Amino acid sequence: MARKISPRFPDYEWYCVACHECLSDQAGFNDNKFTWKCTNCNYKNSISKDNLRKPYAFLIDQSPKNRFVNFLVGIIRSIYGFLFRTAFYLLLTAVIAVSTHRTSLDHLALGMISPRGIEDFFCAALYVSPITVLILLAIHALSKKLIGRPNTKKHFLRETIYFFRDNLLYPVKIVKSLFQRTTVMDTVLSVIAVLVLIATIGLLAYGYLVLL
Repeated sequence: MARKISPRFPDYEWYCVACHECLSDQAGFNDNKFTWKCTNCNYKNSISKDNLRKPYAFLIDQSPKNRFVNFLVGIIRSIYGFLFRTAFYLLLTAVIAVSTHRTSLDHLALGMISPRGIEDFFCAALYVSPITVLILLAIHALSKKLIGRPNTKKHFLRETIYFFRDNLLYPVKIVKSLFQRTTVMDTVLSVIAVLVLIATIGLLAYGYLVLL
């Protein structure tokens, strides 16, 4: 008869360092193993006492035990991700516009100094986009540090890189979610996300072709 193995850490839930999915809910998970490959992103996580989370880790990690808090955190993360992606798309638009000689940094700076119309505000947004991206990345990294995660410089840098990567690949992820079998609510949210993404790219294209 097979003997049921007791968990090493019965009072803890484990989450993926890379994608933040709950490892404890994944099929076959056993914290007696020293590593576990996340079934969502294939990242190999270390399962050890050194990686136990602090009690307030639920502020980042989604858990059914904190549904209301998770709902609010989810909204904040969605808004923050949208702001970061918009700033990144503005930066990309600025780089393309300057490199193709459609505008210049001096012209963009003028919109920052004396904005009078929508064209000036668009130029100002393009001009400040690099510092905006850096500030948003710094806020994300600082928030990770304040909640006790990650605890080493290597993890600190890795978390920031993963955040940048996830937002860079966001369009692909959203489109793929439309073809996955999910609940009706998840499908509706995916459709809304795709429409918002299309509207954002459309506005940037309009600004590039008409306002510059």
